[in-house]
Amino acid sequence: MKKLQHLKIVNLRNFLVISFLILMIMSSLSQIKNEVFTISYLWKSHGEKIVQGNLDKTCAGFENFDYFLWWCDEKIPAYKNVAILYPRETQYIYPRTAYVLYPRNVITIKTEEKSLDEIYEEITDNSVNYLIVLKPLENLKNLENNFKNLKLIDRYKDKTGFIYKVEYIVKD
Repeated sequence: MKKLQHLKIVNLRNFLVISFLILMIMSSLSQIKNEVFTISYLWKSHGEKIVQGNLDKTCAGFENFDYFLWWCDEKIPAYKNVAILYPRETQYIYPRTAYVLYPRNVITIKTEEKSLDEIYEEITDNSVNYLIVLKPLENLKNLENNFKNLKLIDRYKDKTGFIYKVEYIVKD
């Protein structure tokens, strides 16, 4: 009888160990599959640019966005109002932006289907001190030429990631 109970315990233990190993292997295979799909889609999108060495024209994804935010964190003083111009709705980017740029007050301005005057009005209504432009679209070209109180502070890359300081004219 004792030997039969011992066999049941050994079999149960072996079953649990084998089940755990199978679960770990299945999980690893699933993760590998996701990585392969990500790499293949990135290669389809940017492979030609990578081979040519035009890395500035490629997108490194969300990780690169974190580097951009850390760069903004170094350039913009704390406790200032910061507006970020986004071309469309941003559900996953805003929380990350607010977290990295804390203690700044982060305001998002959706630029899609807005004129420059509407964007500028939203900037002044929110008393924005610094303006972050991810990528200037057609309606955002030459922002500093249209509004004289915007001064370009720095740029992350040649064509993306601009920081402007908004200088308000104080009337005596």
